[in-house]
Amino acid sequence: MIKGKHKIIIFLSKLKHNLRHTIFLITFNHAKLKKKNIKLIVGGAGTIVRGWLNTDGNTLDITSVDDWSKYFEVNGISNILAEHVWEHLTEDDSKKALDNCFKFLKKDGRLRIAVPDGNFPDKEYIDFVKPGG
Repeated sequence: MIKGKHKIIIFLSKLKHNLRHTIFLITFNHAKLKKKNIKLIVGGAGTIVRGWLNTDGNTLDITSVDDWSKYFEVNGISNILAEHVWEHLTEDDSKKALDNCFKFLKKDGRLRIAVPDGNFPDKEYIDFVKPGG
C-alpha cells in the first residue's frame, strides 16, 4: 500500500509530466498555425527558449519514426538542438535518432549535437556530467 506522502509525490510527478506534454502541444500547434520555421530542442527537459519547441522523452522518443511522424512532416524542421542527449543513447539508438533527425530536418536545416567533454581534466566535472551524475 502506498502511503500518503508517496501518493502526493506520484500525483505531482504525473501532473508535471502532463503539464510538460500540454505545453509542448500548445507550442507545437502555435508553431504549425503560424507556418513558421520549426526550431526543435530534443531532450530539453524543462528548458524554455523563446521561439523553440521543447521536447523530452515523454513528448518525443527521438528513436521512434512513429513519434516523429505524429508531429512533424518530413523535411519540415529548420533547426534541431540536442544537448546532453546523445551520451545517453546506445549506438543503435543513436543511429535511429540521427536517421530521424535527418529525415525530418529541412534540406538546408541544421542539427547541433553537444555532449560533455570526456577529456576535460576536472574529475568533478566528469562525475557531474556523466549519466546518473
